[in-house]
Order: sequence, then C-alpha cells, then structure tokens
Amino acid sequence: MTVHTVLGQDSGSQGKTDLSDGTTVEMPLLTRRARSFAAVFGISSARASALMPTSRLRPVIIRPGRALAIIQIMEYLEKSIEPYREFTVSIPVRRDSRVALPFYDLAGWARSRSGIYITHIGVDNHQAQIVGREVLGFPKVLSDVQFHSTPTSHSAEVTVGGASVLTLSVRRAAERRLASRQLDFYCHSLSPIDNKVLYIPYQSESSAGFALGTRSARLHLGDHPIAREIRDLDIANGALIGVDIPQYALVSNRPDGAIDAGAWRDPRHEYRTARATVTRPSASADGGESA
Repeated sequence: MTVHTVLGQDSGSQGKTDLSDGTTVEMPLLTRRARSFAAVFGISSARASALMPTSRLRPVIIRPGRALAIIQIMEYLEKSIEPYREFTVSIPVRRDSRVALPFYDLAGWARSRSGIYITHIGVDNHQAQIVGREVLGFPKVLSDVQFHSTPTSHSAEVTVGGASVLTLSVRRAAERRLASRQLDFYCHSLSPIDNKVLYIPYQSESSAGFALGTRSARLHLGDHPIAREIRDLDIANGALIGVDIPQYALVSNRPDGAIDAGAWRDPRHEYRTARATVTRPSASADGGESA
C-alpha cells in the first residue's frame, strides 16, 4: 500500500535523495501503521558517557552512576518504503551542558525534545538499511528479527549473520490500559558517512501501555559482538519499565542539525564496520539534498 500523508505530513515534501544503489527515496519517511515493544534498563552512566561523540549530548542520569538504555523492537507494516522489522539500542540524552541532577534530570528530559542517542540498530531488508545509513545517518546492520506473541507477552529474537544478539520479552498490555498520545522527539546518531552527529526530528501518534518493575520484561543477550557491547554498558539484569505499543504512526524527517565529531573514534565495532562500507549519496536532480 502506498502511503502519501501521515500526521499532516506529505511524502516528498522534503525533497528526494538519490541513493548509492541507484534508487531514490522521498522524504519524510511516513509510517501509517506499525507495532512495537520495548524495555528500559539501568546502565553505567560513565560507560554511557563514553559513547557520546560530543559534549553537547549527555546521558540522562537516574541516580548517581546510573543512566538508562532502551531496547526496542519495531515492525513497520504500512510505510512509504518497503515494510521491515527493526531493533534498536538507545540511550536517553539531554542536549545541553548543564550539570546532571538525578530525578530532575529525568523529569527535564521527559518534558523536553532532547530524545535518544542510537547506539545499535538493525533492520531486515536492504532498502531500510541503505536509507538509514545514507539519509538519516544510522549505522544500520542487516539482521533477522523474529516476532512471537502470546496472550500475555510479546517477544523477539534478533540475530546478525546467524549469531544471537538478544531475545527480548515484554508483558502484553491489556487493551483497557492502553493510552493514546502524540509525541515529538529527536533521535541522534553518528553518521557512518562523515562522522557527524545528526539531529533527526520525529512526530508520532501511538497507543501504548506501560508496566513497571523487573517482571515487566526479560532480556537475554547472545554472543554476537553487539551483545557484548550491550553487556559492556553494565546493563542491569532486570528491567525498570516494559512498554507495549500495539499501534503507532510515525513521521521520520530529514536531519535538521549536525555536529562534526572530528577525530573522535567510536568504540562500537559495528559502527566502525559500517563506516568502512557506506557510500555517500548524491543530490537528486529536482533539488532535493542528500543528508
């Protein structure tokens, strides 16, 4: 199904980009129908800070020495490009240089549009990978994401190159507990093309349910290098929050800001691998700019 308008935004209103595989993508990307589930875990704030390529991004601190990581599974069912499945690992961040104060830091983040910094991201088709890398600056890897649902939970198994990355299971929300909300937010990512931190604005409308505590979600990490990098964040054994999002719509805009990371060297193995293999896209003939 062709998707032309979502949340008042039209496909192609931000121009086109010619991709390195000879295809063209119109921006913004529009998602009319998708589903997702996620879990929030505590991680080391020092190790989270070590992944920030600029001092303008600072991990949200929940208590001394601890920050947050979000592990999320998505399935895009109706989109302006081919449908696909995706997993992400991200760190909630503030876009300022003020001293972090636990609790107040989290409360301020929840009220702002600071957003998240993507540390790992994988998709299950080539089109989504190349658009993510060349337009949005995401170091996407090809992965396999297998969904499983029961009356009480959703789960997904993620593998890359046949090696296990993770298995995530989240408690399913009762329909009566779902709440609708609209949210504008930012994703931040270090582009594998030119080593710049990109600011990518999103608009969303979702129906979601939340569960608190260690019984809200379960995470098992595999033996792929991505799994080892997640472990290196000193990720907690139990979840803080589980999130079930059975339906959402999303607008993925062109980046509206960038910071040069200079000679900063990213410790993520998969990022360095992606950076060595991507190709810079070209501007399209109708005046759309590459990102």
